[in-house]
Amino acid sequence: MNWDASFSPIDSENRRLSVDERKEYKITTISMTTIFVAIYGVLLYAEFRIYAICIAEGIILTAMLQIPCIVVKLWRVCREEKDQKNVNIVVSSKSD
Repeated sequence: MNWDASFSPIDSENRRLSVDERKEYKITTISMTTIFVAIYGVLLYAEFRIYAICIAEGIILTAMLQIPCIVVKLWRVCREEKDQKNVNIVVSSKSD
């Protein structure tokens, strides 16, 4: 399968991201996630469990919002590959 390197940031049909934008947003996403995980760890260590849970839920909910987009993206990639295989089969059978 021809997969992108990762799923974040998610590309929209309404607004396609350039390669530079994808790199910039990917760095931003990784940085923010790392910072929030560090804050979560510090709060958990300092026994501020209620605040730590709120931070963890925010990270988890944000990640879960990408799941529908990832499923649609994978479905499209699989469908395109299946269509390409069908075209190759038709072309090769016609040339025989």
